[in-house]
Amino acid sequence: MTTRIKRHIILISLIHWFYTLGFILLYWLSFWVDKMEKPFLFLAGATIASWIPYKDCPLIVWENRLREKINLKKRYYFTLTHILYSVLKKSFGIQISAFTTLYLIAILVVVKILV
Repeated sequence: MTTRIKRHIILISLIHWFYTLGFILLYWLSFWVDKMEKPFLFLAGATIASWIPYKDCPLIVWENRLREKINLKKRYYFTLTHILYSVLKKSFGIQISAFTTLYLIAILVVVKILV
C-alpha cells in the first residue's frame, strides 16, 4: 500500500510540474503565436475554477491527503509560488498565502488581455 501511495504522489507531482511548465510555455508563446492565446486562457480559467471547491490547488490537496496516509510532511506551495514564498519570507519576513498563485495567474491574464 505504501509503495502505491508513493507512486501516486510522484504521479501527482509530475502532473503538477507539466501543468505548470505548460502554463508558462503557453503564456510566453501566446505573445508570438495567436493560436496559443486560447489554450493559455483555458488553462488560466481552469486553474482559477479548480481552486473554488478546494480553497487551494487541487493537486496539492490530493497529494497532501496521500502524504497524510503514510505520515509524510505536508506541502503547501509548489514551483514558482514556492520560490516567491521563500524569497519573500527569508529576505523580508513577509509570508504570502496560498492564494498568491491565483493572484499571479490573474495578473498574467490581465497583462495578456491588455497586450
